[in-house]
Amino acid sequence: MIEAKSKLLPITGISLAFASQVTWNLESLANDVVDWLNNPLNSKTSKVGTLSSPEFFNLIKTTIAERAGFIFQRMIYAISLAYTQVGDDYLSASDMHQIGCMAGHGFLQFLDERLKPQSLKSCSGNDLRTLFLIVFGTILAVSYVGPIGSPSNSEQQSQFKAMQNHLCQILAHYLIYLGSHLKLPIASGTDQFILEAAPTRWNKRGFFSWGPAKSEGFGGTSESYYSGSEDEFATNIGQNSSPSHYEPSLHPMKLRHEGYFLV
Repeated sequence: MIEAKSKLLPITGISLAFASQVTWNLESLANDVVDWLNNPLNSKTSKVGTLSSPEFFNLIKTTIAERAGFIFQRMIYAISLAYTQVGDDYLSASDMHQIGCMAGHGFLQFLDERLKPQSLKSCSGNDLRTLFLIVFGTILAVSYVGPIGSPSNSEQQSQFKAMQNHLCQILAHYLIYLGSHLKLPIASGTDQFILEAAPTRWNKRGFFSWGPAKSEGFGGTSESYYSGSEDEFATNIGQNSSPSHYEPSLHPMKLRHEGYFLV
């Protein structure tokens, strides 16, 4: 059932309000992530959005198996939609969550193979940059995941949180290892911060949210504007008329409810 529903996920139509501010090559994207980790200031581009985008998929599909790139994109996009409680007549937020978790399970198996020493030994520079970026993206995806269903007691909730934190920190070890091999400019002391704060997304505050892009395919579209700084955008909020017309866009938003916005 969920596998069939996952085909409705509108991945190819994703657009980013800040796409022109992104330099679309692997070296620049890896350096941007490191700069974001080194710097306490917020970024004007969403890391989740960048890694979910068709542009990023086109960059990595030649360095990892195309199928693995597709599963990564589905994982981070679906989990981020579920986290921000975005759904429609065809896919609920719960559906998105299950689709993302199912993709994540498969992608972690892929990573387990690609991060083995014998596999890393044969990697080119761009292979390593791709791995650095998708490990980073997987940490974000894992940190946004909630348990499937409602844990019946506080002990189960604690167990889920402990496993989630442990997985983020294992992935953070690989992130530092890959960054070291690539000689990325990780600031002195930041490596320990990357390890310790991975489960909390390095204490970064989210300012981005998914919403429909302006499109003739929408029915019943209404405008919703968020006042704020010049870096904050107005965004369309509307109901799409069919899955094929849905073209999601990621916009910077004024933070109104802590916990529902993406880095």
